Amino acid sequence: FVYLPIDFKNRCNVGYGFINFRNPEACDEFVIKFNGVDVRKCLPGLNSRKVAEVTPARVQGLDENVRRLRNGPVMNELVQHPDWMPLLLGDDGEERAFPVPDQPCPPVKPRRRNNGGREEHGGAVERSEREERSHRGGGGSRNRDW
Repeated sequence: FVYLPIDFKNRCNVGYGFINFRNPEACDEFVIKFNGVDVRKCLPGLNSRKVAEVTPARVQGLDENVRRLRNGPVMNELVQHPDWMPLLLGDDGEERAFPVPDQPCPPVKPRRRNNGGREEHGGAVERSEREERSHRGGGGSRNRDW
């Protein structure tokens, strides 16, 4: 499972993504290889001074990630743009169709500014570049979803 959330208005990635690893070893290897790395080194062609940060996701497990996304408000937009859908792979590594919602999805909540000047959307808060640089780590947990 790989998902890059999209800013629907600007039609581009919001700057982070979700990966469901098949085993803890693959996750550990990914963290070692990418956490704290200058993005210009791990994403050639991207002109940014940001540093990659690998942290555990709030939602853990393939089934729970698929369930929440397929029945969430963003699915209303995703079904209209197949290229933006999450990538779901079977045990054989072959791409699988992402399941369609099993019920009508609620509408996407509009963005709003909180007191700190950061944008909020559905509970997620986007950090400024300064906050991103100062917030490193990810904890000692070796869950599958990062």
